[in-house]
Amino acid sequence: MTCIGVRLQHPWRILRLIFDSRCHALAWTSLLVLTLLLCPSVAAAQPETIISKQDADAIFSMNRSAWESYAKRMTHPLGWRTRLLPQDTGTGFAAFDPATGMGLTVQPLFSNDTDPPDAIVVGSWYPVGRVRFTPAFVADVERASQRDLGPRYSVSASSKKLAGLEGIELLVSREK
Repeated sequence: MTCIGVRLQHPWRILRLIFDSRCHALAWTSLLVLTLLLCPSVAAAQPETIISKQDADAIFSMNRSAWESYAKRMTHPLGWRTRLLPQDTGTGFAAFDPATGMGLTVQPLFSNDTDPPDAIVVGSWYPVGRVRFTPAFVADVERASQRDLGPRYSVSASSKKLAGLEGIELLVSREK
């Protein structure tokens, strides 16, 4: 199986974000999200961002059929419960840790079956009250993600609440 990996070129960036935000749980979990999700064979590695350019490039290179096939093979190496979430715009993938109440989601948004997704929504979820999603923290995550993905991508971060959970979602799209 081809692995969508995370490069470890700038691990100090996330450390600055962790200490600046004083939000260790969110930052460390966000570090693990896509590496563990998209590349189980590198579970022991130290990821650096919520979504790397390499991850985005790989997902944006897939059509809907390729993503659907890949999503069916995805697992979470820490044993989190996983679920596929069929949607009109393509299958989403979710992982949830019942011990901590934390979760993650990845949802490419396809407008048809032949083209790559128009956007990717990546979410990190936590029990309400566990993490403070201040506007400054959300802005820092957005800036760091935009810097890591580069000018070919547009990134928007927002805090969300959902059924006893709150989290941060990144909406990533390619510039046309």
